[in-house]
Amino acid sequence: MIARGAIVKALKAAVKSLNAQLPAEQRLSDGEDAIIFGSSSGLDSLGFLNLVLCIESELEAAFSSAPSIAETIMSGSDQEPPKTIGALADFILDLFQDEANGASKE
Repeated sequence: MIARGAIVKALKAAVKSLNAQLPAEQRLSDGEDAIIFGSSSGLDSLGFLNLVLCIESELEAAFSSAPSIAETIMSGSDQEPPKTIGALADFILDLFQDEANGASKE
């Protein structure tokens, strides 16, 4: 079972990686209440996509697997993407749990 704290650590690493590519005025905070989606985030759609790709890369490095966050978010669901680091950590934890539950049912 993957711990939420480990997911948060990977998210912080992804934010750090993305921030290295951004001008100072666009950099994100890595706190759990940091807004990463929406008009208050400071990221445009391309910036958000880059963040998601950084996150997937960090998750893959940390856990040797990563749910496809981009695919899940873009899948046509009526649900908006998580708006904060903390909400995204919960979202990713749910994805990992769903994968584990699906694998155990097969």
